[in-house]
Amino acid sequence: MRHELHDIIPKGSPCAHCNVCTDSICSVMKKREELLDIATKTFVKKYKIGDIIQAENEPQTFLGTILTGTVKMERITEAGEGQILGILFPTDFVGRAHSEVCSYQAVALEDVEICCAQQDDFKELFTKYPHLESSLFSQTLKMLDKSREWLVVLGKKRAFERVACLIALYYKRLGNRRSFYIHLSREAMADFLGLTFETVSRQLSQLKKAGIIKIEGHNEYTILNSEELLKLAQI
Repeated sequence: MRHELHDIIPKGSPCAHCNVCTDSICSVMKKREELLDIATKTFVKKYKIGDIIQAENEPQTFLGTILTGTVKMERITEAGEGQILGILFPTDFVGRAHSEVCSYQAVALEDVEICCAQQDDFKELFTKYPHLESSLFSQTLKMLDKSREWLVVLGKKRAFERVACLIALYYKRLGNRRSFYIHLSREAMADFLGLTFETVSRQLSQLKKAGIIKIEGHNEYTILNSEELLKLAQI
């Protein structure tokens, strides 16, 4: 979607053709001088599937908003295995403002583009434009609410409903897109949902038999009955 002030941004800036600015933390930047200021401090970083965007407990030099692709947040266990904490989508913020290190590992689940600014530049922007910091705070609270909702999914819902919740999460976060990719293996889905590989596979087969979804290949999903999917998910 084109922002009403796109035309005033220098053509070489990533802000000039941003497709998430109406829903990201930058949506509150309405004035010409504000947009010009943030445009001079931002740059786009690109990642391939499997790339580590930010490592857990390592210094974070930049923060940013996801433009395209999905990212998994994970915590590395003592055994060296990754425990998925959540999935980030376009418009979501990567990194922790006002923190020198990242408390989780961020990994690209597919090709990802992130609009970034250096940590110090973000601090300057937050000081200069308090409403930008308030916007990030508001988004952070929304993500916290979603994390609490996910605890209900894991603690109260049946296996069939948990799998439906994951698919519905992608469906809703990707703008009710009928077809999309979920770049998670069955093992990763099971890890995220607190289920076994076999259980996830059985529930996906049931969703297909019920005419709710279609799966092509390993990770291309098509929603055939969104009403029933959302009813099962209740999110």
